[in-house]
Amino acid sequence: MQHRRHGIRVALGTLLAAGAIAWLAGATPLGDDSARADGTTITSRIQARIELGRRLYYEPHLSRSGKRSCASCHAPEHGFSDPDRVSLDDIGTTRRHSQTIIDSKWNPSAHWDGEFSGVEELVTRRLGTRGSVWRRRPTPRTPITPGQIPVFANQPVRSAPTTPQGTTVTGPVEQPFRDSFPLAQGFTSPLTTILATEGRYAEAFRAAFGKADVTLERVALAIAAYCYSIESTEAPFDRYHEGKKDALSRSAKRGMLLFIGRAGCAECHKMEGTRPLFTDFAYHNTGVTYEAIQVGRPDLIAAGADPRFFAAFLSREGTPKDGEAALVDRGRARLSQKSPHERAFKTPTLRDVARRAPYMHNGGIDSLEEVVRWYAAGCGTDPDKGGTLGGFRCSDRDVEDLVAFLHSLTGDERPGLAKKAWSARAKRTRVTFLCGETPLADVDVKLVPVGDPIPVALKAGETADGAITLRTNSRGEVTYSPRGRTHMRVVLPDDIPSTNSALIPDTARRATIQTALAGEMELVVTFPSGWPSPPVVVAEYPSTVNAGTQTASRTRFRRTGVVETTTTRVARYRGWLRKDMPPSAVLRFPGLTRSRRGTQIGAVTLKVEAGTTQRIDLTAN
Repeated sequence: MQHRRHGIRVALGTLLAAGAIAWLAGATPLGDDSARADGTTITSRIQARIELGRRLYYEPHLSRSGKRSCASCHAPEHGFSDPDRVSLDDIGTTRRHSQTIIDSKWNPSAHWDGEFSGVEELVTRRLGTRGSVWRRRPTPRTPITPGQIPVFANQPVRSAPTTPQGTTVTGPVEQPFRDSFPLAQGFTSPLTTILATEGRYAEAFRAAFGKADVTLERVALAIAAYCYSIESTEAPFDRYHEGKKDALSRSAKRGMLLFIGRAGCAECHKMEGTRPLFTDFAYHNTGVTYEAIQVGRPDLIAAGADPRFFAAFLSREGTPKDGEAALVDRGRARLSQKSPHERAFKTPTLRDVARRAPYMHNGGIDSLEEVVRWYAAGCGTDPDKGGTLGGFRCSDRDVEDLVAFLHSLTGDERPGLAKKAWSARAKRTRVTFLCGETPLADVDVKLVPVGDPIPVALKAGETADGAITLRTNSRGEVTYSPRGRTHMRVVLPDDIPSTNSALIPDTARRATIQTALAGEMELVVTFPSGWPSPPVVVAEYPSTVNAGTQTASRTRFRRTGVVETTTTRVARYRGWLRKDMPPSAVLRFPGLTRSRRGTQIGAVTLKVEAGTTQRIDLTAN
């Protein structure tokens, strides 16, 4: 019976599983491209959406701050989780540790408490214009009829595919909760409008959806397609499971027997099917939240909570009071309002678990060894913890063996890597740099490959991750070939900020970077006879603080021409001024540090103002 229930949960995960492609072949594909006038197949269209999603996954402009991407909290190199206990989002720190999205296509819901029905809904809620689902009481989703699977955006319900374990959808399953706000096709959020206005993803959306239009639904479908394509890779355990008995060390084999037997780990981290997922997708109270209250660690319960509130949280019997339960993370109970779900969280997969420290829903345990000892000791004193979490006899060698087994569940290769370069990648990309309507000419810009690695054939002298430094022409343009990453990050000299995204996807043929500059300023400097005119002079500002962070405080003026007479040398310099700099600076001349009549002439106080020409006569010193 448990095996059949597992099949139900697996089928609820996604339409984008490898086994679902053939099932989709005769049905209306996801989204709005059912006609397929361009002749592309469903398989190639879904693959295009995966590749678009791969790039949107790294796009910070899909956040309200414009600084945080999906990869910021779900880092691919860290098991698609976060190395920090909690993450930074648009408004502060998150309430919980970021949960891995590996093998999420088999997960019947998203988040530790099943808040969302899937990645599509999660993205829609996060990018939509309505208030956060966290602030509204969710309503139960319509139950799913056995043998059927829901489709995003009100598409017709279809028969469910088989799971990787070969099981079909039968029997009931507890459904995740969703908000009452419907998922509207074609809905556009302010963030997707920004993405559309910049136009950098037009070619990618056209390849994935047949149209360049950016809508919230398409963004959600593309990111979901990528997330659901992230499958755990072959691990030593898999080779052992296939019959290669030397794939596991003796310690790992002993740990596996403990995992299945005395330790009871497999009760929740199921090992069923031809390729176990090591989760039951159910919700369990492991005592972590309650213990954090007992030891006075509110930071492990809710980031930013006032510690004064937790003293009153426990009653005389040590049981949370009804009126104060909202002060802590209630887990699944926040949605279900069921007492068995108090402080209960979804069982995470153990695939790639060795890459994902820290652990538990609050990131409160730093190592796998500590996790094992926590369960062996009985998971604290929470009276509502799971009935099977009473601890087990465990020696130091048992701990080592269980940890060795857990390490054997980590794949040989990072999940979700692109197998080949996307055909929609641009051969050449032209970037135009502007200050208002004025081209940013004759400026050195650095282009740094970032994002997900892409297997590409590079030309002689090119490197996949090597930065490129190019100088803009008179039209403010540079042209380059994308390297072995999904994006190039633009770095302007002197830390000049841009007012739009500095990230350019490898599919973009053209992009425009609008800089936060006030304009150009010219200097005409007269040097004494015999003094050199440096190619660059630097204006240094007093230290400035912007939003609590130290900003760059200098402007470089580059020499544009020199005129010499018998007694003087006159040089012209031009430099771009940032809008956020003070109105005065100290102009320094590298190498000109000698004194003339006891006065230092290597530094001059300068009034800076865009669009002006300042004359400086060093012969007067």
